[in-house]
Amino acid sequence: MPSASQRLCFVLLCALGGCSSLPIALPATGLGAPAPEVELTDARTGEAVELAAYRGRTVILNVWATWCGPCIVERETLHSVYERHHEKAGLEIVSISLDRSAAVVEQFREEKWPMPWRHVLGKSEASEAHIAALFGKDKKLPRMILVDADGTIVAEADELTYDTVEEAVNIMTAK
Repeated sequence: MPSASQRLCFVLLCALGGCSSLPIALPATGLGAPAPEVELTDARTGEAVELAAYRGRTVILNVWATWCGPCIVERETLHSVYERHHEKAGLEIVSISLDRSAAVVEQFREEKWPMPWRHVLGKSEASEAHIAALFGKDKKLPRMILVDADGTIVAEADELTYDTVEEAVNIMTAK
């Protein structure tokens, strides 16, 4: 029987493979690779964040920016998926902002969309450049990276529809 990761890849390839505006990317951080470790800082608290701390849980890494129109539109999809699966299946979302200021991200959260999951930024200029190179540079925003409980990237796309994300999360969190 195929693993959950293999089923997820199949679902996403079927759902996205024929649509040129929704490519599954295969960069150095691509499918089957471990989620990269980068120096991150929590936008609200300023504490250091390591993606390895999320091992054992299904995670959506969401790369976005407050100045990105499509990123803002995507908030509703993320919010719905988070509300349906966070408590029930332990889904986590970590939004990696390409904004340069935690204050900008927090102001957006307070004034426009609260987003109850964790928001992080690069810890230094060097880590910001690393994050941009891994997740954002030459790639379309918003960007979603689905990471399984083992810390492996199982899907990556510039955009995902609610139905595709919902189906992927259902497969990844099935017990």
